[in-house]
Amino acid sequence: MKNKELVQGIIRYVGGEENVSHLYHCITRLRFRIVNKDKLDVEALKKISGVVGAQFQGQEFQIIIGNKVKEVYEELLPLLHLAGNQNETKEQKEKENIVNQAMDILSGVFVPILPAITGAGIIKSIIALLQAFHWIDTTDSIFHLLNIIADAAFYFLPFLLAVSTAKKFKTNEYLALTVAGAMMYPDIIKAFETGATMKLFGLVNVPMINYASSVMPIILVVCLMSYLYPKIDQIIPNTFKILLSPTLTLLITIPIGLILIGPLGFYTSNYVSDAMLAVFNFSGPVAGLVFGALIPIIVMTGMHYAVNPIVFNNLSKLGYDFVAPLFFISNLSQAGATFGVFFKSKDKEMKSLALSTGFSAIFGITEPAMYGVNLKLKIPFYCSLVASGIGSCVATFLKVKCFSFVMPGITGIPAYIETGKGNGNLFVILIGLVIAFLTAMILTTIFLKESHSEEQEVTATKDESSMLHVNSPFKGAYIPLDQVNDATFSSGIMGKGFAIFPEEGKIKAPFAGKVLMIAETKHALGLVSADGIELLIHLGIDTVKLNGNGFHISVKVGQEVKSGDTLVEVDPELLANQQYDLTSMVIVTNTQEFKNITILKNKGSIQYGETILALNK
Repeated sequence: MKNKELVQGIIRYVGGEENVSHLYHCITRLRFRIVNKDKLDVEALKKISGVVGAQFQGQEFQIIIGNKVKEVYEELLPLLHLAGNQNETKEQKEKENIVNQAMDILSGVFVPILPAITGAGIIKSIIALLQAFHWIDTTDSIFHLLNIIADAAFYFLPFLLAVSTAKKFKTNEYLALTVAGAMMYPDIIKAFETGATMKLFGLVNVPMINYASSVMPIILVVCLMSYLYPKIDQIIPNTFKILLSPTLTLLITIPIGLILIGPLGFYTSNYVSDAMLAVFNFSGPVAGLVFGALIPIIVMTGMHYAVNPIVFNNLSKLGYDFVAPLFFISNLSQAGATFGVFFKSKDKEMKSLALSTGFSAIFGITEPAMYGVNLKLKIPFYCSLVASGIGSCVATFLKVKCFSFVMPGITGIPAYIETGKGNGNLFVILIGLVIAFLTAMILTTIFLKESHSEEQEVTATKDESSMLHVNSPFKGAYIPLDQVNDATFSSGIMGKGFAIFPEEGKIKAPFAGKVLMIAETKHALGLVSADGIELLIHLGIDTVKLNGNGFHISVKVGQEVKSGDTLVEVDPELLANQQYDLTSMVIVTNTQEFKNITILKNKGSIQYGETILALNK
C-alpha cells in the first residue's frame, strides 16, 4: 500500500472501522458517515501526513486529501468492511435537517457520474475548438461521431443518475435503470415533440415530457422506488419475492413517476432556473458580485452540488449556462491568492506549497489551495472572496455563457466558444478570469504580512523575551525541510519545521510538555509544550513499514516530560541495513497559530538540546 500510514491513521482517528457506516469520495475529499461522533479525533486527523483538512458538513464528515484522494479511497475502502457497519441509529438520522440531507443526497448522486459527464464535456469543448479554427465541418462524419460521444452522457443523463441514486439509497440499480428507461421511452419523447396526450383509464392525464438531460425527476422517482421496494418485499412471502416484489415495485413506481413525481421535479427545476435567470437578468452585476464572492464558502460547505441541477437544466433548456462560469472565476481567484503568497512569502516551504496548489487550482482543483494555503493564512482567503466577487460581477455584466458541463479549470475554456458567433463570449470569460486572478494576487501581496526567509531567520529576533523555543531532539546534521525526500513534509502541508539526519539513536524531548500521541508503529510521536507548541517528531522516512521493529518507546501518551528526557531509542544500524532513509522531521503542526517561526540555525552539525526554532505568537 502506497498510503499505508495515512490510511491507518484515518481509520484510527475516525474511531475504528466499526465507526464508519458509509464512505465515498469526490474529487478531493473522503466523505464519511460516522456512527458515533464522540469517537472522532478531528485534531489528530488534521495532523496526519497527507491530510489537508477535516470538517463536518451536516452529518457527513469530510477529510480533504487533495489530488490523490482516489488512491487513498481505494486502499481505505477494503479495510472498513462497510457491509456490516450499517448501524446508524434512527435518532442520528433524524438529527440531520432537510437541507443537509438534500446536500448529502446530491453530492452522493453526482460524484460517481463526474468522470462520464466531465469527459463528455471536454469532448464538447474539443468540438467547439475544432469548429472555431475551421478544422471540422458539421457535415463531416468525424463531427457526427464526436457529437454522439459528447451528447450521449448528457442526453441519457437520467440513466447515469438512476444508477448513482440507486447506490446512494442502497436499492436495486437494475430496477432504477428500468424506471429511467420508462421515463425516456421513445413513445413519450415522440408524444412530447408532437403534442400528443395520454389519459390513464380515460381520466388521469399522463404528462408527456422529454426527460432527456433532466436531473431532479429521476432522482425523485428512484428515491420513491427505494422506499417502496423494501416495503413491498417485506409483505411478500419468500416463495414469491423474486417474482412479485420487482413486478409490484415497477407497477407502482413508474405510473406515479410519470403522472406526479417526474413532472413535479421537471417543472420545479424549470421554475428554479427561471427564477435564477430572472434575478441575473434584473440585477446581473450585483447578483454576480454577491454569488461570486460566496462561492468559496459554498464550496467549503459542500453546497456546490446543489447548483448542478440548475446548470444541467440551463444547458438543456437554454443551450447555455450562466452559473458555472462563476465557479471557474472563483477557482482562478483561489489560484491568484496562492500565487500572491508565492511572491510575497519568504518562507521556502510555503512558497513551494503555494506554487503547487496554485497550479492545481488553475486546473479546477481548489481544495489544496484553499485549505493548505489560503485559509491557513486567512488574508489570502479574504482576498480571494473579494476577487471572485469582482471577476464574477464583470463577467455577469458582460453576459458570460458556458455551453457544456466541464471542470471549472483551464481545460474547459473551449466550452465558452459560441459556435458561429465569433469569439466575444470567449473573451468575456477570459476577462473575468484575468480580473479574478490578478485582483486576488495583488490584494494578497499588499495585505499579507511578509514572513521572514530562512536566511533572514538565522538572525535572532530583537525581542527575545517574547519568543518560545524548540530545541533539537536529535544529534546530527541539519537538513532544510524543503530538501526532505517526502513531499508531504517538504511541501509544508504539515507545517513549518526542520529535519535532522541523526548520528545517534536517542530522541530527546525538545521542551517541557506532554506526550499527545504515539504512533502504533512507534516511528512518530506528538508533543505539546506548556506554551501550546504542538510538535510532531517523525523518525525516518517510510519507517512505518517496520511495524515498530527497531524502536523502543520510553514514554506513554499523557505523560509529562522535561526538556532532554529520552523519548525514543532507535537502532540506527537496523534501519540503515534495511536501507531506510534515517532523515527525521520535526514539525510544528499548529504553525498557523504563530506569527513567526524563526529558524535559528540552518546548517552544520546539531547537538542535543541546541535551540533550533524560535516562535512568536
